[in-house]
Amino acid sequence: MWSIFKSKYNRNPIIIKDIVLDEDRLVQYGEQIGGMYKGDKKVNVKRFLLNRLDDNFKTIEKIYLDFNRNVYKELPKGTEWLLDNFYIIELIYKQLKLELKEEKNIKVRIIEKGGPSKGYPLIYILALELISHTSGKIKEDNIKGFLNGFQKEEILTLEEIYHLPTFLALSLIEYIREISFNLMNTYMIWEKMDKAQLVDLGILLEEVPNMDSREIERLIRKIRKKR
Repeated sequence: MWSIFKSKYNRNPIIIKDIVLDEDRLVQYGEQIGGMYKGDKKVNVKRFLLNRLDDNFKTIEKIYLDFNRNVYKELPKGTEWLLDNFYIIELIYKQLKLELKEEKNIKVRIIEKGGPSKGYPLIYILALELISHTSGKIKEDNIKGFLNGFQKEEILTLEEIYHLPTFLALSLIEYIREISFNLMNTYMIWEKMDKAQLVDLGILLEEVPNMDSREIERLIRKIRKKR
């Protein structure tokens, strides 16, 4: 499945293939993308990181507030985690923003080849790849294996390794943003299907080939309730 960071809750989409990998496959994948992500030009990305962090947090906050206003309704599985842990996300956001502001500059390589990751810091995309392929459950062995695999093709600079903890934290916020968006997207689909009229069931059934799995599941549930 391809996860796309988009919608009114997002800008500057990044596409990440979010298949969970075990430690051995993570090493292999690191080696594989070592031949994909190339960058020699170093850029001060401090402003980019601050803007991205703000954008990600504002998106998470907006979705959190939307869910909080509708807490009396049925919400997708996982929403409770966001509602319960938003204050922790906010604390991490504030701490990260403070740390970034204290840095004079953060000069790392950017990805120069084409594709959706072009122009982004190489180490930022690597951190996001790692988090996405471990469902955010990163461990020291995962980090070492993944980066060692990557460095068989492309050696990281000292600056990139030094700033890795910060980039992992920033990417984790981005990952939470993706999860939040997916939860909101599911909720909006539920709302749409719940408001659909079952007067002409034939017309609705004709639309099934154009629906995604969440729409079909909700439609089936609606039909069962009407019986």
